[in-house]
Amino acid sequence: MTTERVWDAGLQPERTALAWRRIGLAVIGVGLAVPRLTWPSLGAWSIPAGLCALVVGVVALHQSLHRYRRAHTTLTTEDVPRLPSGRGLLMVMLTVLLTGLTALAALVVQALGLGAAQL
Repeated sequence: MTTERVWDAGLQPERTALAWRRIGLAVIGVGLAVPRLTWPSLGAWSIPAGLCALVVGVVALHQSLHRYRRAHTTLTTEDVPRLPSGRGLLMVMLTVLLTGLTALAALVVQALGLGAAQL
């Protein structure tokens, strides 16, 4: 029988995992909202940004669970801790950039009085 020792009384790995879960859920929400809000201006051009956000949100949720398990295992054993890569943060940043550019394009198209059929 092994007993797990409490590594951190402040529960930083748990808080980090919860923060990444919130980010994943927020990105999924953006993925659902962007096509709905930009469809009148951009038409089918709004779908790729929404799909990208949905995929990145699901990956962020999956990675948050994986990273928490790895951190918990590392902290409760004598393994040497590994630094997390910045790939998750990069994916979220690029998704925010893509959805922001999609929203900007929708605003420009709407300001110019163009419709999705004219694109």
